[in-house]
Amino acid sequence: MNLNFDLYVGGKGTKCDRNQLAELPTPDPIGRWSPIPHVTLVNELEKALVPFNMKVSNEVFKLDKGGARMFGLLQIENCNNNPDFSFVAGVRNSHDKMIRAGVAIGEGTFVCSNLRFSGEIVIGRKHTKEILNELPDLITGAVGKLSEGWSKQADIIQKYKEIEVTPLAGRNLLVECAKQLVFPRTQYMDVLEEFESPRHPEFKDRNLWSLMNAVTEILKPRENSSGSTLWVLPARTARLNIICNEFAGISTFAPEIPIDVETELAE
Repeated sequence: MNLNFDLYVGGKGTKCDRNQLAELPTPDPIGRWSPIPHVTLVNELEKALVPFNMKVSNEVFKLDKGGARMFGLLQIENCNNNPDFSFVAGVRNSHDKMIRAGVAIGEGTFVCSNLRFSGEIVIGRKHTKEILNELPDLITGAVGKLSEGWSKQADIIQKYKEIEVTPLAGRNLLVECAKQLVFPRTQYMDVLEEFESPRHPEFKDRNLWSLMNAVTEILKPRENSSGSTLWVLPARTARLNIICNEFAGISTFAPEIPIDVETELAE
């Protein structure tokens, strides 16, 4: 089953496939700045999946700023497919010195294609002369953690489904989400209404799983969103994961490489 990535590549920018990425020219190095082709990042990720018996089953890419910035989503599968979710890799790269090459690992819910990134598996690498030497090892390390966490994530989702969230607790959790910048405070009522009256009947039960998906439903990019909106999701949903895990009594680990993407992408 494929996630619907088209929900995330509307608005500004240009949707493309991997072949089109490969056709884009890469600027020449200047000093220590040494950009890599957009497609190289994607190919390195796919290569790292092979030893762990994983593969890419679905992908989409978006170009912004005339092709200078690339954002992509890749659905990752192995032989133990879960009926609730599939793992997802978010990738980004730039040819304008504005953002680092990066990979974030998360998951998507099949029923609604909502995406979440835990923040525990994130890499970011500046475009210096050493990037092509260091990137493969960084990506392999991230994929290794993904392989280890495959069954763990299924257990966490099951626990979320078993934890009741009363109306009062739900409102308090969403207030905390707004305080922690999971979503803009102006969207608080939108998220609350989604939790109280979910558009997907699978989330009608008042539990932590339903609340998380109410938030990620509202976090989907809007029609006029820029390509960079895709990379805001890892930072926001990582904060959401911390809040939900604390409510569930699950140990949470801080991201190895904290990324303040909203500051980094500001122009």
